[in-house]
Amino acid sequence: MKKVSDALLGVLKHLNAEGVLNSIRIMKVAKRVLKTYECEVLSYDRGILFVWTAKPERRFEIQAKKTEIVGVINAFLGENVVKDIKFRKK
Repeated sequence: MKKVSDALLGVLKHLNAEGVLNSIRIMKVAKRVLKTYECEVLSYDRGILFVWTAKPERRFEIQAKKTEIVGVINAFLGENVVKDIKFRKK
């Protein structure tokens, strides 16, 4: 029996939705990198990663280390696709 996520990925591949699959891949890596910052990755659009956190001290920490975090995400991806991190409300 297949997982729902596997079935959805199969449908996306069948529809040749490369942009959507690429965004999913980027968001998965970003979630792993940002998990220690107690934030939620909301979306990715044209080089900008949108995140949310309820804790002001985490927003400050992410903002202060933004260049380093972007570099780590891009290193895991093997290409420079994330250019910036911005905060957005849920």
